Amino acid sequence: MRELKFRAFNKRHKEMVYESDEWMVSDLNKENDRWTYAMQYTGLKDKEGKEIYEGDIVELGTKERFYVTWHDYKQEFTFRGYGGGYYPNTYRGATRYDKYGWKVIGNIHENKELLTEYPEER
Repeated sequence: MRELKFRAFNKRHKEMVYESDEWMVSDLNKENDRWTYAMQYTGLKDKEGKEIYEGDIVELGTKERFYVTWHDYKQEFTFRGYGGGYYPNTYRGATRYDKYGWKVIGNIHENKELLTEYPEER
């Protein structure tokens, strides 16, 4: 079973906050905290051991870029590519693209300039 972890981006302060002893995702109140967007850890790490979260922008060794999103229909995290493709995040614990080496290069909140197309604002 994968570890459940969260982080949140505060749009007002333009700051990414990770769960700790001082802050937990359960502290968020969606009705009162419209400035904060929570993101879940996918259970995967990139080629350098960095945790991959929802909202991250990842790059393959082929220089293709994807952002990580939740696929409601499939009920799984997916790597969203351009041209309409969704790539499942796991196949027996790894992605089928692991051989190319995923690398987290940013996230959709702080580094939109890394994408040629932007995901919907949440």
